[in-house]
Amino acid sequence: MKKLSLEELVHITGAECFHILNGQEVSLGAEEMQEVYVNEFVIDSRKMTEHGLFVPFKGEKVDAHKFLPQVLGMGKVTLTEENQQGIADISGQPLKDGYYLLVESTLDAMQKIGAYLRSAYGAPVIGVTGSVGKTTTREMITAALSAGKAVFHTEGNNNSQIGVPLTLARILDEKSDVAVLEMGISEPGGMDKLTAMVHPTMAVVTTIGVSHIEFMKTREGIRDEKLKIIDRMEANGLVLLNADDDLLKPLAGKLKVKTYLYGTDKASDFRAENIRIVDGKQYFSFVTADEKLEVSLSQLGQHNVLNACAALGFAKLLGVDLKKAADALSEFCGLRQKVNTLKNGAILIDDAYNASPTSMKASIEVLRSIKKENGRSIAVLGDMFELGDNEKAFHAEVGQFLNEHPVDELLVVGNLSKEIAKAVTKPEISKLEFTSTGDAATYLKENMKENDTVLVKASNGMHFAEIVKELEN
Repeated sequence: MKKLSLEELVHITGAECFHILNGQEVSLGAEEMQEVYVNEFVIDSRKMTEHGLFVPFKGEKVDAHKFLPQVLGMGKVTLTEENQQGIADISGQPLKDGYYLLVESTLDAMQKIGAYLRSAYGAPVIGVTGSVGKTTTREMITAALSAGKAVFHTEGNNNSQIGVPLTLARILDEKSDVAVLEMGISEPGGMDKLTAMVHPTMAVVTTIGVSHIEFMKTREGIRDEKLKIIDRMEANGLVLLNADDDLLKPLAGKLKVKTYLYGTDKASDFRAENIRIVDGKQYFSFVTADEKLEVSLSQLGQHNVLNACAALGFAKLLGVDLKKAADALSEFCGLRQKVNTLKNGAILIDDAYNASPTSMKASIEVLRSIKKENGRSIAVLGDMFELGDNEKAFHAEVGQFLNEHPVDELLVVGNLSKEIAKAVTKPEISKLEFTSTGDAATYLKENMKENDTVLVKASNGMHFAEIVKELEN
């Protein structure tokens, strides 16, 4: 993070700053306000540094203000929502020597600092949002643009109200030509807070699914919230929309910024044609108004073809050579879905990170597409969370999808995923229900054969990574 003095922090956040020395509050001089500085956010009290700015949050179970004595034993500066007496009461200790920036909300203050750092960044900023595929699309855009530009991008899952300011803290650390920032929301009003920090000049909306529908009620509500990503754009801003999504395609030409469509639909400005899988790799033709080239991907599934179209679309718009961008995508290995060969020769599709009905269907298609000729396709599916009042119906929807796109064996783990099995009526699909990941893993280890292909997918809270670990060992 760019160095920020106490004086700058007070100006940015509107904080009241007080200094404790030898257990007493002392006055702050102008020189001290300018010389004391921070150069990173710290949200884990165990990782405080000399020039860190600690940001304590009040959680449901723990109020991090209790750690301030420990934190200020390692560093100098903290944000706080509590006054001196409040800190002493919560921590149960006298105040430690240090600089306290008293604000109404530590999260709001952190976000104001993130927005301040973003305002000093002069290059284009691409915001990436959508119900499914944000992270993969972000990484594909980064890979494609890196073929011709220096790219700053979100790392890991720092796409939230806390994650975005953590990302923006690094945006000025090294010179870059473009930034690619993932923006994830879970409730109404979330996107407005993110755009107030990010101020994207370009954006992409990947899909409108049903993740977080319990908070936003309908797919249309989810779409409207995600489209707020363009609200702070200037008239010369632009957005890429997935033409294969029924709620996004109709918006072409109706938004306040320039709209480009991408996908397999013939109306797409950046289009994929002739999609096929050969020897475990996916190929397609990428078509624009004036160019056509062949693209290969190690990531399988039509959803990844769409992600690649968005990436190549940005490469085209930002003047990166498309052939070089496509070559970069051919080397892209992905972060979430991993395809591995196990010790017994079976293929494992590890997609245990997260799940929604849309992504679960896409992963089933991948399973079917790479199934070995003489082996079985085995789908191990678990509960999907944050689907609201219709969660059972959304699980049943996956089962109905399996009737039309059958696999050889279905294993479900969890109460909600029983609705998937219940909706499967094809007699040729063998069905088994398990109450724990351990039982499912044991069954697989005892029954999986050399030519089998196994998909493991559920919401992260189901801990399906434990099944993956068991199978890999």
